[in-house]
Amino acid sequence: MNMHPFFLKDEVNVWGAIILSAGFEPSDQGVLISLDADGRMEDILGRLESLGGRIVRGKSRINDDAEGYFAIIKDTEGNRIGLHSKD
Repeated sequence: MNMHPFFLKDEVNVWGAIILSAGFEPSDQGVLISLDADGRMEDILGRLESLGGRIVRGKSRINDDAEGYFAIIKDTEGNRIGLHSKD
């Protein structure tokens, strides 16, 4: 199993990782899981491509009635992941 930490937040011990293991079948057609970018979306998007990921949709306002922004990325295996941030 290969695990690559991507989201780290020491002050509350929240973290996430991209995990690859036998039997996993990456897909961009599956569920879109959204992660809280906690005001660091620009930092995450800025590092993504150097780590082998890809930006599918850059930081975008959700809509006029909703608070915050979203982005959609692909990880190194091709899975889509959503990001959310209030800023």
